[in-house]
Amino acid sequence: MLFNIAFSIFLVALASASPSSKCGTPKKQPNFVFIMADDQDLHLNSLAYQPIVRERIGEQGTTFNKHFCTISLCCPSRVSLLTGKLAHNTNVTDVFPPYGGHPKFISQGLNDKYLPVWLQSAGYSTYYTGKLMNSHSNANWNNPYPAGWNGTGFLLDPATYVYNNATFQVDRNPPVSRTGECSTDIIKDMSLDFLDKADKAGAPFFIGIAPSAPRSESRFELGSEIPYFAPPVPAERHKDLFPGVKVPRGVSFNPDAPSGASWVSKLPKLNSSQIDSMDGYHRARLHPASRVHTKKTSTSPFLIRGPGIPKNRNVDFVTSHTDIAPTIFKLAGVDLRHDFDGTPMPTTVRHMNGARLSPRCTIMLRWSTGGGGGLALPRATIQSRDWDQVARSAPTPTTPTKRSGSWGSLAAWA
Repeated sequence: MLFNIAFSIFLVALASASPSSKCGTPKKQPNFVFIMADDQDLHLNSLAYQPIVRERIGEQGTTFNKHFCTISLCCPSRVSLLTGKLAHNTNVTDVFPPYGGHPKFISQGLNDKYLPVWLQSAGYSTYYTGKLMNSHSNANWNNPYPAGWNGTGFLLDPATYVYNNATFQVDRNPPVSRTGECSTDIIKDMSLDFLDKADKAGAPFFIGIAPSAPRSESRFELGSEIPYFAPPVPAERHKDLFPGVKVPRGVSFNPDAPSGASWVSKLPKLNSSQIDSMDGYHRARLHPASRVHTKKTSTSPFLIRGPGIPKNRNVDFVTSHTDIAPTIFKLAGVDLRHDFDGTPMPTTVRHMNGARLSPRCTIMLRWSTGGGGGLALPRATIQSRDWDQVARSAPTPTTPTKRSGSWGSLAAWA
């Protein structure tokens, strides 16, 4: 197949653009292949176990070392990615109804106001396979159909994360359980089929590829609304590739001596008249999975490869999920929407060099229902080019502190 294509990966992969004319509009609209893998982690070295990604995308493109998901929770993050808007502007703030999930996406009127719809209006053919968002299920798959796609192969709840018995819903056909087949392999085959169809159609195309791997497998017990989690299930050919591998042990992992907030144990005991409330679920020793607005849970691997993209380059300016849709618009020569919260990422040497010298603030939110109880309070972080996060790890990696400073190097509570 011969077509003008560009790749990128970020717990994802994005595709890039063809050379531009003098006015900045591409001579020919580029094709995009966008790959988004679940639960990738920059600081736990996810890319160390993906040599092909590093070789074929990283070495042939640019790696963005400070790419943040502006809300580190699955469905709201995906909606921000697909709309270019922050979660407080989409009002999709959780993974399940009533505050989030696919039903909330629909009720907010976003089904005709997101990336594939806009790309189709710009002349693109659009395809998608894998997980679209949480709570997209075998109960609501056609009520309504996700808009904006020429071809689809969606993973559906409650079997999205059941690796060898996933449920797929293709185009307008009823859902089918694919018993005994690896869901990642099914998605690969659908992706290649979409590439063939898109190439034959002749129009510029966007293909989204979103396997659930390497997320934990999760299943629902009969009558339970809470899933139970198990280790992800690799394909048989992959199961012994990394024997003995452990999660990286940082300085805060199981320390020999008291550290972090251990100084609290030396403080005088509080009596009931001094205690007003306790937000222990979020701030206690065991943080709630990925639902926090700190660097280690919100920084994702993001790579771009394509015509005009610098090769084998690493950049350290801040980018976010909200920038992805605007970036695709710019590369495709489509006028930016006035309601985008994000801005196009620099994709040329000149623009990348300029971005290093330009201040950039990014708002990060954590707003969700905690797995152990009630509604958590909204929290936000303002991120600038010179700061990573509000909860800086000082003096020890487990001690969050507030910092202040002059504007331009400020990280502050918002």
